[in-house]
Amino acid sequence: MTAIAVHASPDDIKQLTETFKALDKNGDGTITFDEMKAGLGHKENAESLLALLKGADTDNSGSIDYTEFLAATLDQ
Repeated sequence: MTAIAVHASPDDIKQLTETFKALDKNGDGTITFDEMKAGLGHKENAESLLALLKGADTDNSGSIDYTEFLAATLDQ
């Protein structure tokens, strides 16, 4: 999945980039699970989205970076 994210064109990921930036409240380049809950909690499918993004934490850091985010969302 990560290879897909690395090779995606900027046009393919523009909306995803904006979403990532909106979720990354402190601008540190990662999204913590608290940031995810705050940003996605109001969505109808919040639990599914949170589970998907938690599964994207491939390095088990407790947060997801931009590449992990893209890999998870592009794969869907």
